[in-house]
Amino acid sequence: MTPVTCPHCNTSGLATNDTVLVDGTLYCSSCIDMIFRDPSLLEGRQVEKVLDPTVCANCGKDNGDIAFGKISTYPICPDCALAIRQRTLPLWVKGFFAFILLVVVFACYWNWRFYQGYQHLQDSNTAFQTGQYRQAEQLAFRASQDVPEIEDLLALHQYYLGVALLTEDKSAEALKAFDLCKEKMPADFNVGYLIDQAKVGASFDSKDYGGFLTISKKVLREDSIPAISWARVASAYACLYAEKGQDSLRTRALDYLQSAQRIDSTSQDMTEYYNMIQHRLFTKNILTRDEFRQQFPKGWTKE
Repeated sequence: MTPVTCPHCNTSGLATNDTVLVDGTLYCSSCIDMIFRDPSLLEGRQVEKVLDPTVCANCGKDNGDIAFGKISTYPICPDCALAIRQRTLPLWVKGFFAFILLVVVFACYWNWRFYQGYQHLQDSNTAFQTGQYRQAEQLAFRASQDVPEIEDLLALHQYYLGVALLTEDKSAEALKAFDLCKEKMPADFNVGYLIDQAKVGASFDSKDYGGFLTISKKVLREDSIPAISWARVASAYACLYAEKGQDSLRTRALDYLQSAQRIDSTSQDMTEYYNMIQHRLFTKNILTRDEFRQQFPKGWTKE
């Protein structure tokens, strides 16, 4: 916990989560009740709840002096972060397409194509859950062709297509697919998050390194727990350094790179990504992942 002192009553050792900012000034709960007895006194003022970065906003776990990572603006402990991620994809089997399945099951008695659509939908879901994203989108497409009057099947196909393209580093194409389905998919599908991921890749692919930095920082603000969130910001700064040669950009890239390495310094994917950033900072040469692997199949080392 991070203790604070109320500047009005000088009470020390207060829990940060028990304080409020009014127009940027800190108040404890007692002072709020005393100074602003009439709620109308707060009208037109900026009132913000203060969140202790060392206390989990979900379960209340106290991490001492060490700040938790954030999801959006909320500090979240690793256990709660894992639980949140585990319930994000794909929860549609619990209800989103329940009404579609009922229609299909009923309709299969009088129209064979509905049964085919149902079977393709089931197979598509199974493929997606096992990480076979390209197969999942192809089966979802067949389901949408079997029963074209059910528009949600077409939206599901676009969603699965977007995920498949994203895993294949085809970010611009993935972005188009997500844009086509974002209005149809429920919040549990995290389309907004996936759109941001696609924008990260698309901005890099188009050499828009300023945009790459902006969207990478946005993703980091929303989820600072995984190492890749920090590494992408480092990568963006490294691209700008390679382009402009300013030492301040190199320093920022190294700072974010170190933050990423503190979270994950051992996994193969992240180690390769760090190596690409280091190569970029040393050579000022911007390579894609495929180009980097072709030139340095065993990794790059500074000679």
